[in-house]
Amino acid sequence: MYEREDHDAGFAAGLITGAIVGAGLALLLAPRSGAALRDELEGSWRSLRDTLGQRYRELAQHAGAELDTLQSRLDETASAVESHASNLVDVAAHQARQVWGQRQRDNA
Repeated sequence: MYEREDHDAGFAAGLITGAIVGAGLALLLAPRSGAALRDELEGSWRSLRDTLGQRYRELAQHAGAELDTLQSRLDETASAVESHASNLVDVAAHQARQVWGQRQRDNA
């Protein structure tokens, strides 16, 4: 019983980590403005948060755990992930602007 729960927690952690790495790569490779990309990433984070929330609710019902405790943990985790992702996006956008500015200066 616990083995499945550990697997589910590992899957969620991998999903979140992959989303953060993917968001950083998308920021560096996407030919969009920072504002447009942040809006798109915000929508992705909301979707991810909703998906994780649904998964945790399903697990809570299946295991008989209290949904309020899991929802609270999910909210805390999602807030932390969003905060870290926002910081990552800001740093990556800053670095991309520096690289882009350097390329423009080199081409001038």
